[in-house]
Amino acid sequence: MLPLYSSGTLLVVKPVAFEKLTRGMSVVFRKDNRNIAHVLVAKTKDGWRTTGLNNRRNDYISVNADNIRGVVVAAYTPISGTTVVMR
Repeated sequence: MLPLYSSGTLLVVKPVAFEKLTRGMSVVFRKDNRNIAHVLVAKTKDGWRTTGLNNRRNDYISVNADNIRGVVVAAYTPISGTTVVMR
């Protein structure tokens, strides 16, 4: 989701009840066995329509209670040339 998250950015995702989702939230969902981070743009009868920040069109797949992973609550981008270790 450039320019917000560059490649290699670690996202912290918090599970949230599907009913609590609101427009503008950055979410992670499953699509074709991959995790995708996009923004919620509109509620539909099938779930939520999403889009990436640099996409001209909305995604063709709806985010629903079955494929949502959670809401992005923090993001950490590694600094080039350094090693980050968590204990």
